[in-house]
Amino acid sequence: MDKKLTEDFLRHQAEKTIEKEVQQTWEEGLKKQIDLFDFSEVVYRHYPKKWKQLLGGEKGFALTPDSISSLNVTVKIVESGRLFP
Repeated sequence: MDKKLTEDFLRHQAEKTIEKEVQQTWEEGLKKQIDLFDFSEVVYRHYPKKWKQLLGGEKGFALTPDSISSLNVTVKIVESGRLFP
């Protein structure tokens, strides 16, 4: 089997798997109202006015399924030796 083809296949499969796992983790966190990736902290630090708007009042949790509009995963395979004979 062509080594480049195999690396491309592994990279693509890894990207799809990681993207799926991140999405599932995000959805589980939303069900329990937990910000597992600490996105609200980033908004708080970089956009404090927007953070106050989102968390204004007694709401306390402003993340929704639409808070992630897209997800791009890029995998780089670093070889530390011979992977294939």
